[in-house]
Amino acid sequence: MSRRLNGEGTVYRDSRGNYVARFQDGWNPETGRPRIRSFSAPTKQGALKRMRAYQKQKRVLKDIPILQTYLSEAMLDWLENKKKLQLKPTSYDRLCSTVSNHIIPKLGNRVIAEINSDIIQSELITPIYKSGLSQSSVRKVYQALNNFFEQLIIEDKLVKNPLKGVVLPSESSFSKTKVIRALSLEEIKRLEAAATRKCESVDKPVYRFGYYYMFILYTGIRCGEALALKWNNVDVENKKLYIEQNLVLARGDDGKLHMQLQSTKSKSGCRTVYLNAKAAKYFESHKALYYDGNDEGFVATSRNGNVVRTRNFEKYLNYIYAAAGIEATGLHILRHTYCSLLFSKGCDIKYIANQMGHSSTEVTLNTYAHLFPETENRYRKLLDTL
Repeated sequence: MSRRLNGEGTVYRDSRGNYVARFQDGWNPETGRPRIRSFSAPTKQGALKRMRAYQKQKRVLKDIPILQTYLSEAMLDWLENKKKLQLKPTSYDRLCSTVSNHIIPKLGNRVIAEINSDIIQSELITPIYKSGLSQSSVRKVYQALNNFFEQLIIEDKLVKNPLKGVVLPSESSFSKTKVIRALSLEEIKRLEAAATRKCESVDKPVYRFGYYYMFILYTGIRCGEALALKWNNVDVENKKLYIEQNLVLARGDDGKLHMQLQSTKSKSGCRTVYLNAKAAKYFESHKALYYDGNDEGFVATSRNGNVVRTRNFEKYLNYIYAAAGIEATGLHILRHTYCSLLFSKGCDIKYIANQMGHSSTEVTLNTYAHLFPETENRYRKLLDTL
């Protein structure tokens, strides 16, 4: 029997009956051990075909320097010199987190030229799915890697995107996420009583932002929008609230986290919200306590006049929930409650979408329809009258 040539590899059958073609593909620089590549298929010719296709691709690509770069190094460069210029600070931070926490630990020590759909599927997508990561998180991992490879294609550094052969787990295979809920009318009353409670010794509210939280409940604005609100954004006389910016926690040029003003979440987020009587009343109560005469000042500030961090703003609200005996956390439930109140009053879906700052009525329905089964039943009864 003739001796195998260097790189020709060998073929054998595994325990499941598949043929496996394998060959030595250089050396691992970290361990100094041979790097073995394996390619399986139901037939011997199929396994050899896959192995030779990889070898051919590697010969073609070896003259393009970036494809011989480790994925970790290339993706970090892509983040810093491409995505940082395109994304808002918060979106950039989320993308960096996805790359650093999920992609680099799994594939970072592989050179780009050797990464194919099989490797991505078996070493990244399937493991993070089995680890219990949510559907949206798995999709973000996929999208981040896909965007990176698409950039290489745009720059003529790659011919084919290896993500094309990767299969994402079906939606039904993920554990059901917790359904959002709105406060009941009885819970709203308890929240109001707790939020507006005053100290026994002085005529001041126990909670600094108690009135403001109730204002948020009756306007449905987002946390970042509430923190970015300035006194001149609210026109109580004409019952209008102008949403123009978000105040969010994002990483600055110094690498540290700071509260930063940025544009709203979407174009539709920049909007006019019409104030109802309760929202106007609670805003006036808050203003009477904390307005310092500066119309350009923030409505929500700490005792020393600084902007409030998102985490702290929500933490203070959680204290009020506990005092009211309500099992809830975070500010977003106030937004859900406002939307449910609009639905319960029979408001038009387009009006509700505009008030909420949603990009479309579809977003509103998909997010909140489950909160209003009585509305669906009413519409079903109307069908019988046609």
